[in-house]
Amino acid sequence: MDGGVAVILFFIISGFYMSLVINEKYSLQPSPLLSFYLSRILRIYPIYLVVAFLAYIICLSVSQVNPLSPHSNLSHFGHLIVLVTNAGIVGQDILFAIVEDLRYGSTISPIVSHIRDASGLAGMTFNNEYFFIPQAWSIAIELEFYCIAPFLVRRSSRILVFIALSLAIRFTLYSLGLPSVPYAIRLFPSTLVFFLLGSGSYQLYRIIKTRPFARTIGWTLMAVVGFAYLTVAFQSTGIHFLPGGEFDDLTHWLLYMAFSGALPFVFLCTKNIRADNLIGELSYPVYLVHLLVLEQVIKPIANIGVSPIGLLLFWTIVLSWLLVKAVEQPMDRIRARLSGNGFTLPQTWSVLNAVASPRLSNWRRVAGKVSPSSIAKRTS
Repeated sequence: MDGGVAVILFFIISGFYMSLVINEKYSLQPSPLLSFYLSRILRIYPIYLVVAFLAYIICLSVSQVNPLSPHSNLSHFGHLIVLVTNAGIVGQDILFAIVEDLRYGSTISPIVSHIRDASGLAGMTFNNEYFFIPQAWSIAIELEFYCIAPFLVRRSSRILVFIALSLAIRFTLYSLGLPSVPYAIRLFPSTLVFFLLGSGSYQLYRIIKTRPFARTIGWTLMAVVGFAYLTVAFQSTGIHFLPGGEFDDLTHWLLYMAFSGALPFVFLCTKNIRADNLIGELSYPVYLVHLLVLEQVIKPIANIGVSPIGLLLFWTIVLSWLLVKAVEQPMDRIRARLSGNGFTLPQTWSVLNAVASPRLSNWRRVAGKVSPSSIAKRTS
């Protein structure tokens, strides 16, 4: 499956899980909004900063150009934007979209071509050397969704309205002749629809989670998908399921809708499985480090006669496990203490809570203990 399609499917998963924890976990906190935002910060940034620092050290050790190197074709302002987006994550999606647009020479290139000059955001061409963790553009989009999620996912009417707005933006970009890469995959307004499909999936989960037939459907779906995948894999058919480039043809949208519909049934079956939760703990660090391992460990030793895929899996999992033990689990304990102690809520947060939750009773809905599943734990 194309990587862009996989990212879109994860956006759906993220929308589902954020809707779940906002409604059934943070709704029980004294300060729902502040608890949610602090938890997201402690979940995303510590591991990201550790991996970014590791990438910097490796670049220095092998004399490789990196985002802190003095790029001769960047102005001072360009340097500042590169540093700020690498440190803060937010904005990497926009920066990535701009430089990728220049790479493909789309119709908007003349509008932003001034960034090649020696002033402003100057001289920037497409190059992963501007990013310590190139795939973090998708995390930037995640963070943008987190900012507005508490205000959207608690009401079905808001979900529907913003799905319509996101679709309007998405297809307006197409009508202007802009390519799907980067504008259908890298920009938050056009990808918001997928997070909200996940939110709609959570609404379905609320309906079916106590129904006796739901788990049967979930296990059946997993068996069918697993069998189909193994059949294709072992027969070596060469099928490249849903290649990228375009993400809005009928086949892709049938996949998005089917995935959204199946997600609550699969989650219901897997949410309490210990092995599944362990995989979930590893998923975020794996996502962050796999390219670093590939570029800095696997490619330099690709000719030693050992399977590169095996080496990639081994060192990615080892490094991810170390990150979980050294960074993620200590941060999880801090998050748990903060959630347990509550917060002193400033007046500003009280107003925001009131906006996010129109009826106080909605925040106090009786909910069972949330057991994260690996399909959502990467950013749980």
